[in-house]
Amino acid sequence: MAEHLIYQGIDIIDSVEVGIASYDTIADCTQADTLRLTFSTKDDGWANWRPVIDDTAEYKRDGASTGLMYVYDFDVQKTYTTLYMSSMPPAVSAPANQSKKWEKIYLSQIGGDIAGKYGMVFELMQMEDIFYDAKQVNKGQSDASFLGELAKQEGAVLVFYDGRIIMASEAEMESQEPVFVMDMEGTTYDCVDKSDSAYGKATVKSGAYVGTFEVREGGELSVPGIRVSSEAEAIRAAKGNLRNANKNLATMSVTTKIVPELTAGITMKLEGEKPAGWNGTLYAYRIRHEWHNNQTVVFLRKPLEGY
Repeated sequence: MAEHLIYQGIDIIDSVEVGIASYDTIADCTQADTLRLTFSTKDDGWANWRPVIDDTAEYKRDGASTGLMYVYDFDVQKTYTTLYMSSMPPAVSAPANQSKKWEKIYLSQIGGDIAGKYGMVFELMQMEDIFYDAKQVNKGQSDASFLGELAKQEGAVLVFYDGRIIMASEAEMESQEPVFVMDMEGTTYDCVDKSDSAYGKATVKSGAYVGTFEVREGGELSVPGIRVSSEAEAIRAAKGNLRNANKNLATMSVTTKIVPELTAGITMKLEGEKPAGWNGTLYAYRIRHEWHNNQTVVFLRKPLEGY
């Protein structure tokens, strides 16, 4: 088992012994990847060692890598240390001291401005570089919150990974051909399907602009508090928020032996004994690797159709 813990640019794995390693990869618009490591020290040289918020680390094991992670919390005891890390720098979630407004600007430029503040780069994947008449981060709002709301409005996921901020079309990701077949033998699973309660349409009202997006009969989702500067943007916001409200109504979690190469944002199929109605392509929106338990937990959902 190849294992490395690169802390502040130095591989310290020979000085520690990792007991708990839990890594969540997440493809959504509200959360970044997280890593929890608990380790004991092997020599007295670490007796006075103490991590610092915003320290960087990368954990590699069994061919998988977390990419660059940032410490946002820690617990130092006499015999062990626990690090809590995220792929998003802590400053990205800090409230803004003042408002920031853009006019006549593309999505890639907004993302690039924000990413550049934290020494990161911004990438668009499988989606249009949208033009906005105006966009604004309000005082007290974090850049993470602003980008997350923007991703939701555009029906996208927001992924922080290895110094990059990636925004990608969620519908495009869900429509990929399956890249993995999971054998259900020896697994445990839990599933819920509330698809019948899905909203049929959503409406966004912002000043003089009103946008409605409808996919079927059903209840209507009213989306308050969104600022748009055109009818087209209002319709996209209605579509994106309808997707966000409906996408997690049919979900399943599957616990299997560890498969460290799996990452969130992929599609897969289940093979073998499985619950009725869970055939075909499924989308993995979250994957948790627990090396200390020798298991991977895959969080799946049924892709939405048409939006």
